Amino acid sequence: MNIIVVNEDLKAYIDPLTADEYEPLELSLLAEGCRDALVLWGEILVDGHNRYTICQAHGLPFQTVQSALFKTIDDVHLWMIDQHLGRRSVSDFQRGVLALRKRQIVAGRNARIQAPQVQDGTAPDADAQADTHSCGS
Repeated sequence: MNIIVVNEDLKAYIDPLTADEYEPLELSLLAEGCRDALVLWGEILVDGHNRYTICQAHGLPFQTVQSALFKTIDDVHLWMIDQHLGRRSVSDFQRGVLALRKRQIVAGRNARIQAPQVQDGTAPDADAQADTHSCGS
């Protein structure tokens, strides 16, 4: 059996299920089994924390899948955000929080990409961009 590590920061990254959401999930898993594979990044559990807890508590079998999409923790966070935003049960407030988290991650990535270009002089300066994008002659 695979070793699965629950990273508490990742587990807490998305709001936990309420009791009203957890109970039907547990009943579904008991009745139908765990139909969806748990998503791992190496040994770290990325998606399926509640299913994993329920399966462990009741001795239910489950499958795991490794995602080739994850190279960094930012990749994991972005994937988690996108997965959660695709669910119907997300409140408007939660959508806003997740959108802001995504914006911060993307802005950080863009800054890291831009920084080496500026340091080695490969990034175009503002004057060069203005010349390239000018409309008049």
